Amino acid sequence: VAVAAALALLVALIAWRAGWFGTPFQHVALCWALDAVALLMLARAIGDFHLVGFFKPASRSPFARLDTWLYSPLCVVLGLGLFAVAHA
Repeated sequence: VAVAAALALLVALIAWRAGWFGTPFQHVALCWALDAVALLMLARAIGDFHLVGFFKPASRSPFARLDTWLYSPLCVVLGLGLFAVAHA
């Protein structure tokens, strides 16, 4: 539930930045916040070198396979997309 709430808040910030609620919001703090979340997403994709990310040694469990083929690439795409929105 916490992850879903955080993603919903992130969508609201992106919509605010893009101008979906009126005029686009061009504040430096919002760009920094989006950059920070983008860095977190990219760090999640790299992983902790144990259980998650592209550089984990564990790869036989169902979660590890999903993490390698779905979750980590999704975090890369989200991170790069957030950088694009923050600096558009």
